[in-house]
Amino acid sequence: MGNNKQYSSDQLHFILTLQTFFLKKKHIEYSTLWQPPFTNFGTTAPFPMFSQEELNSFIDICKGVEKDLFM
Repeated sequence: MGNNKQYSSDQLHFILTLQTFFLKKKHIEYSTLWQPPFTNFGTTAPFPMFSQEELNSFIDICKGVEKDLFM
């Protein structure tokens, strides 16, 4: 298995929020991460919770799923 990083509870909550949002909308853009409901995590969220690289990989995963399942 690739990434064995231990996420904090806030980070896990953010990831679950991202999953829920994506499953409802079937689409997500990088810029969406700075709009509600993600703004509930703080004014600078998703920084510094996640690096730019981590956020890009989340979006890439979503885009891959979107292409495979929803198109």
